[in-house]
This record gives sequence, C-alpha cells and structure tokens, in this order.
Amino acid sequence: MDQGIDLTEKRVRDLRRIAFNSLPLDKAVKTVYGNGSKKLAVFTDVDCPYSRKLAQTLKDLKDTTVYTFLFPLESIHPKARAKSDAVWCAKDSSAELSKALKGDNIKALANNPLCSSVVSDVIRLAAEHGIGGTPTLINEAGDRISGALPLEKLQNFVDAQKS
Repeated sequence: MDQGIDLTEKRVRDLRRIAFNSLPLDKAVKTVYGNGSKKLAVFTDVDCPYSRKLAQTLKDLKDTTVYTFLFPLESIHPKARAKSDAVWCAKDSSAELSKALKGDNIKALANNPLCSSVVSDVIRLAAEHGIGGTPTLINEAGDRISGALPLEKLQNFVDAQKS
C-alpha cells in the first residue's frame, strides 16, 4: 500500500505471460514495419471489426515486425476460416492479409492440395494459451492485451520490457 503497487495485477500479468520465443512464428503471417527491430504477435480474425481497426493502427508502428496468427472465430464469423486459409496459402500472405483486413474480396482457397493451412494449429495454440478473442496481442516481454488499441498505447505496449 505504501508503494502504490497493485500486486494482484502484477501476479495476474505474470500468470498470463507467454514466452514470445515459444510461439511458432513460422505459423504466422510476417509483416515488417520500418526496420522491424521490435516484435509483436497478434491473434486476429480477418472478419473481426476490432482486428480490422487494429490493422489500420499497426501500419503506424515504428520499427516493428508483426507476426499475425490467423485465428478465425467461426461461431460469429462463419466465412473467416475460408478467408484465413486463403490468406495463408496466398503467394504474398502479408499483402493478402492486408486486403482481407480492409474487407476486400480475396480469392477463396479451392482445396489447394499444394498448400497446407496452419489455421487449425493456430486455433489449438490459442486454446492452449487461453486466448478466446481477437485481436489479442503479445509483446516480446510476453505480456498480452486485447483490443484495437490507439497508436500511443500500442507503441507503449510494443516498447515495454519485462518487469
């Protein structure tokens, strides 16, 4: 009390922490902004309005590599799974992700036997870490936060170091 530290909030944050290096980044769409020296993981649903809003803000981040895990919430966005598969299997998945998050039409995956989508793996990964909504963000310190953050709060989250 004397120090004004919320020990419960710190403990909850510690329990929810995910070791960034443990994330299977090879199963995420990689987009680099600036020199890409900082890292951010985002679980996103291409049809989620909050994920779409966040995508617009991400473009203004300074020197950050964003790893986007395609996490369709099929119960509320029934077409998101097919779109996520199409994004993953596109020649330029980062560009296709950008189009999908703008609401542009993207070519559906027509049972492409040459492409094995990772979306099912991402859904399992999210469940293992208790992630149930989008967008969910994880910084290099392993902290997580949800929602379409305004730029200043987003940049502070990316810049945060493990406490």
